[in-house]
Amino acid sequence: DLHLCDRRQRQMCIRDRQLEYLQKSVSYIETHYMEDLTLEELASLVHLSRGQFCRLFQAWTGMTPFCYLNRCRVLNSSQMLARSSKKISEVASLCGFNSISYFNRTFLKITGMTPSSYRKEMALIQNHEI
Repeated sequence: DLHLCDRRQRQMCIRDRQLEYLQKSVSYIETHYMEDLTLEELASLVHLSRGQFCRLFQAWTGMTPFCYLNRCRVLNSSQMLARSSKKISEVASLCGFNSISYFNRTFLKITGMTPSSYRKEMALIQNHEI
């Protein structure tokens, strides 16, 4: 019974450490999404290999680190599109997308709308609220 207790405690310690790693990497992605992040950078942040990091991240979030990064970038770009008159290409660049076509495809895949359609929709909604 004592052995079982030790194993449970070890498993809880491992899960706590994994959760800590995940929180650290998610926080880093959310504050550095506009930068060119690499898998090596994210993995080294929590002292794991790239493979270990990817497996851990996907096990806890259900998505790859770069899928999460793109979602973070799209969320921030959608807020910028709704609140500013910056060009779409500038918004894409400010949110970490190096290619406007990749930004458009990713935005469409995640939101179901193109960035320009999203901006128009948000403008209509904001005009009706006034």
